Amino acid sequence: MNLIPAPWEADPKSIKAVMEAWNSNREFQTADIMSGYGRTTTKAELEAMGKAHGITIRYAKLTKVVYIP
Repeated sequence: MNLIPAPWEADPKSIKAVMEAWNSNREFQTADIMSGYGRTTTKAELEAMGKAHGITIRYAKLTKVVYIP
């Protein structure tokens, strides 16, 4: 699943900032058609659905990527 920071959340500039946002349940938007493009979600919501694995988060104005296994 591909995610991007929600527009109202701060855009992380480092992997550390991405992981802090992810682990503190900040909101992200889905960025692929298969998971409903633009739908807002959090780590806790994805864990509850059993889908919190294989996550790719684009950050730093969508120029960098981090993969969460």
